[in-house]
Amino acid sequence: MFSANQPGKRFLIEACVSTIEDAILASQLGADRLELSAALETDGVTPSLGMLREVLNAVSIPVVTLIRLRSGNFVYQDREVNAMLHDAEQALQAGSQAIAVGCLKIGNQLDVTAMRMFADHLG
Repeated sequence: MFSANQPGKRFLIEACVSTIEDAILASQLGADRLELSAALETDGVTPSLGMLREVLNAVSIPVVTLIRLRSGNFVYQDREVNAMLHDAEQALQAGSQAIAVGCLKIGNQLDVTAMRMFADHLG
């Protein structure tokens, strides 16, 4: 296994997990970082704050929290972006190392305005 924790290795192993048990197992198996979500079977949504806190208490590796209000496309209305900003702020305050988020416009173009809101608000 290549790991950022091993000198001379250039790979970081990030495991996508959606349960506390999977987070612990991934950490034990050598993951360098976790991406935590809920409902991974639907491509993931933001986990609860309680889930995030339990995972942070259970592992010693960094945790990145997925910020996604709902399953489906990544085209969000302004109010959805505002809700996601709030979720992201709470995740970071709870101890998440970072967030993973993506916003698109209709036609699958990056929604730079929405993404800039995350950078400006959370940076």
